Amino acid sequence: FELEAIVDAQSARIRELELEARTLQDRVSAAKSRSASTELSAAAETVGLSARLQAANQDKKNMLAANKELLSRAAALETHLAGTRQTAEALRAGVGEQRSR
Repeated sequence: FELEAIVDAQSARIRELELEARTLQDRVSAAKSRSASTELSAAAETVGLSARLQAANQDKKNMLAANKELLSRAAALETHLAGTRQTAEALRAGVGEQRSR
């Protein structure tokens, strides 16, 4: 399914975002632990990194919601397809009955 490919791609992007978040958290920790002489620049960097981390987390939340929606749509499509198959089978059976008469 094309939806599965989208979900897989978004899942991979979520993993990338999680890795980026961990990297950013490590950098935030490193920035916070710098010496007092660089405290001001470290604080500015920490603010910037924190903003990027928040954005990455929001992207992750959005992608998880999108994945949930896509999976829901895929389930609905599968249900619809099953119904269509049953209808087609019933129609074939009916045509077969009429031919045998």
